[in-house]
Amino acid sequence: MRHRFASQCRRLALIALIGGSGCGADQDGADPLSEGIAYLREGNAAAAIDRLTEAIRRGADPLEARVHRGEAYLRTGAVEKAVEDFAWVAREDPKNAEAHYQLAVASTRGGRLDRALEALTRAIESQPDLVKAYVNRSDVLSRLGKTREAIADCNEALRLDPYNAPVHANRGVFLSQIGERAKAVADWEAAIQLNPQFAGGYFSRGVDHGIHGEFQEAVSDLTKALEVAPEHTGARRSRAAAHAALGEHALAVEDLTELIRRYPSEARLYVERSHSHRALGRNAEAEADEQRARELMAGGRK
Repeated sequence: MRHRFASQCRRLALIALIGGSGCGADQDGADPLSEGIAYLREGNAAAAIDRLTEAIRRGADPLEARVHRGEAYLRTGAVEKAVEDFAWVAREDPKNAEAHYQLAVASTRGGRLDRALEALTRAIESQPDLVKAYVNRSDVLSRLGKTREAIADCNEALRLDPYNAPVHANRGVFLSQIGERAKAVADWEAAIQLNPQFAGGYFSRGVDHGIHGEFQEAVSDLTKALEVAPEHTGARRSRAAAHAALGEHALAVEDLTELIRRYPSEARLYVERSHSHRALGRNAEAEADEQRARELMAGGRK
């Protein structure tokens, strides 16, 4: 009861900050558009969708209501509905860079990279200094195999925001993909220097070390990544592989056990741990992992 009371107080405070006397206000003075935005900011996406839908029904500003409802749909995983709302806003307000950007985010999540690329291009045309649009477009271009174009977008993003550590890290990855290792390492080092608490720089450099057989250096960088971001799955999995490559199978088992705790239904983790158990002479544990992997791959949930 106390939690519900506190939540209601926070929501009412948000409504007061947003302004609660817009179109379609209820008798108590709160309008569904403001309520929907407040719910969204509070993290209650389902309630936000309900109130924003009511706001649209009552004739509230459809551009504002649909943008916020699209965001709420995206938070609940209703990707297609989010795409519909953002696409509607983008059609009605073609110069709305944020609508195009959000349409791209939803389209990417739905696997529609072609549509995402088009939306990000329109976002940039509407707002040429929108750094996040260049960043996201570089990611989409990379996924489409257009690595050099992705690098060009990173270059533009860094021209606009030269101290952006994640963009340096991303460009480093793209440069490494075209064989420009020295330039890639320089970008990762720049990312680390700009933000020592950003795990991406350490992670990308650590993975690169592993690719080139420099497993001790890989472990060092991946450990630093995990120090600043303990939940970084990629860093932990890559470190497990580097430990195994160095013959440090007990340490590999520790990392894989932590990953299995988080993702108990991922068969490949059991397979990888079984290999390290075998190397340690733990045949019973290896067989148990192999059996669990077979069950999961067969669709079992025991």
